[in-house]
Amino acid sequence: PEELHRAQELRQQVRDAMSHLAQHEGLSRVNLTDEDAQLMKGRSGIVIGYNAQAMVSPLAPETAKGNGMLITAAEVVNSASDSGQLAPMLEKAEELTGQRIPVTLADGGYHTAASLEAGERRGQVLVMAERYQGEVQTPYFKDQFAYDATTDSYICPHGQRLPFRGLRKSQLTGSRSIRIYRASRTDCRTCPAFGVCTRDKHAGRALWVSSSDMLLRKHRKWMQTDEARSLYSRRKELIEAVFGILKDQLGARRFLLRGLVNVRAEFTLLA
Repeated sequence: PEELHRAQELRQQVRDAMSHLAQHEGLSRVNLTDEDAQLMKGRSGIVIGYNAQAMVSPLAPETAKGNGMLITAAEVVNSASDSGQLAPMLEKAEELTGQRIPVTLADGGYHTAASLEAGERRGQVLVMAERYQGEVQTPYFKDQFAYDATTDSYICPHGQRLPFRGLRKSQLTGSRSIRIYRASRTDCRTCPAFGVCTRDKHAGRALWVSSSDMLLRKHRKWMQTDEARSLYSRRKELIEAVFGILKDQLGARRFLLRGLVNVRAEFTLLA
């Protein structure tokens, strides 16, 4: 009977899905239509799909006979996050063009300490905003605390000292590399900023400082310069135009193929 046949098909799909999950540690769900596709947040809500990446370089006017752009790298990943994708894209672009990329513009989704560290190692300038601008601009964000190397402590905006208290394990590296600095409970409870800087009634304000903290501070400060602001203002006109052409002019609003390998090939042909 047809109903029994459908039930058997469904049972086999469930078995295949359970087998796929067992073979891929860390996965908690699987798409029965396309095992490689993942849940992602799109403009129309949560969708099952892929994350298309592209790197673009403006062409010299004499080369393009006007304004023009060249896609120097294209990739598709099944990770919903852009973090961690910048360094591989830079390497791919340099490999394809045979040229070093001195300056790169990227949006806040790519901003991570690892990306900045990779850029510094490679001698590249990375112009990108942070994802959580609102938090960075608050008056008691940790950048507002000055470091005193002579006592290995931080000084808060109201002059109170946060001594070094110990080490914590980093979720990224697994090593005890996060340094904890904390003010005394008494200093914070009597401070006029209590309730804004910290609301902890049992301990003072704490700062968790990683090995990349100074690099992050340096980059934030540089992003406030006129040079950085001028460079970053060009980001949208470069990369957003490319995706606009792919979607509106070529009609590539969704992938036609299934499977990460096939989707990568499809996007490469489009680019």
